[in-house]
Amino acid sequence: DHVLGVFQQEKAAEATFMGSPAGPGEVWFEQRYLQGDGCDQIGGPRSTTIRVMCSYHDETILTAVTEQSPCRYVAELRTPAICPHPFFRDNEAASRALNVHCYAAPVDDGAV
Repeated sequence: DHVLGVFQQEKAAEATFMGSPAGPGEVWFEQRYLQGDGCDQIGGPRSTTIRVMCSYHDETILTAVTEQSPCRYVAELRTPAICPHPFFRDNEAASRALNVHCYAAPVDDGAV
C-alpha cells in the first residue's frame, strides 16, 4: 500500500476548473495531492491529480485511476454534488451536447 498524495491546505487555492481535451463541453474541477510516499522510479514523492466532474446520476462514482507517468496518478470522480456550482451550470448545455450526423434520405423512385 502507498500514499499517493496528501491534501495540503496551503495549496487548496491552486485548485482550478478545466476544460477537457477529450471532447467538447467536458469540464472538471482539478486539485493536486502532493508529498505521497517515496517512489524509487523518480527519486521523489508520489502525487495525484483528482478531477471531479458533474454527473447526472444519483451516486458518486470513481470512474478511472491512471498512472500518467511513473508515480504520477490521475483519478476521475463523477458526482452530482458538484453540478450546482456555477462553473458546471454555465457549461451544462455544452456537456450534454450530442454529436448528430445527418445523412440524405434514399430517393423513393416508386419501384416496388
